[in-house]
Amino acid sequence: MGSARRRSIGGGRKGSLPTIRDKVVFCLFYLKNYPTFDVLGNLFSLSRSSAHEALHKWLPVMEKSLKELNLLPPSSCSGVEDMRLYFEKKSKHADN
Repeated sequence: MGSARRRSIGGGRKGSLPTIRDKVVFCLFYLKNYPTFDVLGNLFSLSRSSAHEALHKWLPVMEKSLKELNLLPPSSCSGVEDMRLYFEKKSKHADN
């Protein structure tokens, strides 16, 4: 057997969601529209299984980041009005 192959720096296949912005848009699009993974993959040039894997990889990262930034609304909001009031109060608190 030969020596183990080493990939050069920057080598390998580039992801279909190369930037953080792309990953955030991908997750937000899913959360806004709840498309099937076939549709999601097609819109973002991914296979169905890659769309599924990407969402389940990046959605927890996004949720954790929003939680650490204290930007995640409470899950106890009973509707749009509750959420609007929550963000309005948060905005006033940030201004002080």
